[in-house]
Amino acid sequence: MGRAQEVFEQDPCSGHLFLFLNRSRDRIKILFWDRDGFCIFYKRLERGTFQLLTTTNDDQGIELDYCQLVRLLGGLD
Repeated sequence: MGRAQEVFEQDPCSGHLFLFLNRSRDRIKILFWDRDGFCIFYKRLERGTFQLLTTTNDDQGIELDYCQLVRLLGGLD
């Protein structure tokens, strides 16, 4: 929770999803608040990497819509 506040300067209880990729981009964690507690979604790829989305934003984070999130998690270009 502290990392989401520190890096994104956002309230983790806001309803937003916070995504974290490891350096090799084969693991992703998604942190979100679910009314009465935090949930973490974790996915590790057996092969390949998650594709980074191009953005003009700073390195602190990007905003995704639902379709972009589904494509990212599904490994679609």
